[in-house]
Amino acid sequence: MSLSARSLATLLPLCPSGARVCAWVKPHGAAPATAGLHNVWEPLVVVRGRQRPPGVRDALVALPARGGGSLIGRKPIAFCNWLFQCLGLAPGDEFVDWFPGSGVVGRAWLELSVPKT
Repeated sequence: MSLSARSLATLLPLCPSGARVCAWVKPHGAAPATAGLHNVWEPLVVVRGRQRPPGVRDALVALPARGGGSLIGRKPIAFCNWLFQCLGLAPGDEFVDWFPGSGVVGRAWLELSVPKT
């Protein structure tokens, strides 16, 4: 489940034991004319993914997708690939995106899940 940093305190207690919190860090700075904390990360809660080698880092540093849509903060392909690795997905697995937003995650799975011949 990909969620906001603000909602993490509310949603994490609802998750089953063994849930892992991973971090998508967006490496852009705060605008100089602003003050206070700026949200530059997004939690990803993973439950019961396959444990496949090689291991997967619990953090990703990648900018949000740019261009090609109007949804601010869209997931980049690097995020999609990292998510699939965190879950231990393999070609032939079914991936259901319950909150499709721009649809980029579902489309990425369709592309990345094609078995290599």
